[in-house]
Amino acid sequence: MSEIIPRFEFRTFAQDFGAVAERLRDRGSSPDIGESREVYLISRDAEGSNIKVRSGTLEIKRLIGRHANLERWTPVAKQPFPLARAFVETMLLPALAATDASIDHDTYTLARLIGDVINPHPGLIRACVFKRRFRFGLQGCDGEMDELLINGAAIQSVALESVDADALIKLVNAMGLGDYEQVNYPLAIRRIAGLEPLSDEDQYG
Repeated sequence: MSEIIPRFEFRTFAQDFGAVAERLRDRGSSPDIGESREVYLISRDAEGSNIKVRSGTLEIKRLIGRHANLERWTPVAKQPFPLARAFVETMLLPALAATDASIDHDTYTLARLIGDVINPHPGLIRACVFKRRFRFGLQGCDGEMDELLINGAAIQSVALESVDADALIKLVNAMGLGDYEQVNYPLAIRRIAGLEPLSDEDQYG
């Protein structure tokens, strides 16, 4: 298995990116368009975790660093359903900062996990996310523009990523994204769900 090298990422959200989106479409190469339906598991308290379910598999990523307005995430687990009790107790609940949650079964389907663990816990929510993604390459970096429905709320996202932090910062600024706030998926969902206040700039207004 090849070594996974965590990448630096800049991601932000807005209702409409206007000229920024036009520049990215015009200058991006090798475009690829795809759609997916995903479920995010969100905690009020676990700011450094990104936990989602896609194609019957639960994925956990952990925030391992920041550089300027960039974030660096690394995958720590990828587990198909049903989940074993040991995985829920030792990996998932700590990532959600919810080790006080009640675990009563030996295995967990997604429906059981949501019904018995996520919904009863006051600090946890699930979010259903539909994504239409336009992926492209640009100046040695990878990028994507997303049209999203997050629990039915329509919003857009732009992300650029690279192993080279300095090159990525230059690209972010060159594309007109330098004044946008870095916002990861869990933070965006917490704001949309009213679990966390919007920033002063109110990118979603």
